[in-house]
Amino acid sequence: MGISPALTNLCSLLSQNTLRRLHLLIFADTDVIIKSDGHRYLGAPIGSLEFQRDYACKEIQRWVEDVQAIANIANTEPAQAAYTGFCMGLSKRWLFLMRTTPNISELFAPLESAITTLFLPAAVNNHFTPLHRERFSLPCRNGGLGIDNPCAAADLEHQRSLVATTPLSKIIIEQNTTITEERFVSVAKSLKVPKEEVAFAKTMSNKKQLAAVAEKLCPDQLRLHKELCKRGSSTWLTSLPLAEHGFNLNKSEFWDALALRYDLALHDFPNHCACGKVNSIGHCLSCARGGYVNLRHNQIRDLTANLLVEAGCKEGCCRTPLVASHRGDPQI
Repeated sequence: MGISPALTNLCSLLSQNTLRRLHLLIFADTDVIIKSDGHRYLGAPIGSLEFQRDYACKEIQRWVEDVQAIANIANTEPAQAAYTGFCMGLSKRWLFLMRTTPNISELFAPLESAITTLFLPAAVNNHFTPLHRERFSLPCRNGGLGIDNPCAAADLEHQRSLVATTPLSKIIIEQNTTITEERFVSVAKSLKVPKEEVAFAKTMSNKKQLAAVAEKLCPDQLRLHKELCKRGSSTWLTSLPLAEHGFNLNKSEFWDALALRYDLALHDFPNHCACGKVNSIGHCLSCARGGYVNLRHNQIRDLTANLLVEAGCKEGCCRTPLVASHRGDPQI
């Protein structure tokens, strides 16, 4: 007994207008759908330019609604979680369309507008300038937030995709079905070179973008930005906010961290210190009466004690400060 599975997926044939009538006659008794304008294939539009642009506009509008949704999440839930969801999830959705469809960079303007006017204000919770938006588009290791401008990234992603897929395209066009070990090694080598070229081009593009931003910064901002570019200074942004490892920040902590990172105004920050002087970030970190010096010391102390406990050195670990008595013996 045999089983003949039913055909559940209809086939589509993209035909030129001059051959449409011929194809209709050939496939008249089949379930093949004949189209002449265009068709969606693996998430990318193929066909006429008008069809590609219409498809891209519909997808972009759907992503604009997604950005609005994640901006609402940033307003009601921890902003760090919304930022992580955007960078590691949502922002990857439009990469495939960028890499497969040419000349659509201007169509991403509504998406960039939604990111700038809805998501970033909710995630940063601060006023920022167009220069800050340029800095936010830099990779985290270059002092940014890794939130690309889709209008600027679309053409670059498509060019890099063409370079990376050119060897595969040539192999498909050849239609050579003979697979030998020598041919396999040759194909592997031919694919390695374009990947290296794309990686190099991306690195150079990031350096060029970083240099353009650095020219617009004042000396104090430039010195701060150089600190942000140092190794390991931005790992807290690229790490998952896991509570079990202490990587999660509440709203105030995340907003304050971003304000310190980009020299933005801190919310609910007192104008004057407890010592009577005008308050500033530099002053509160050095003034002995403000309390921040002790807090910074206690955080390092607690972190050291936790690491010693995890390493098994439980004896001798005490977070309570020891105060010397009048006899000179330490007391708790």
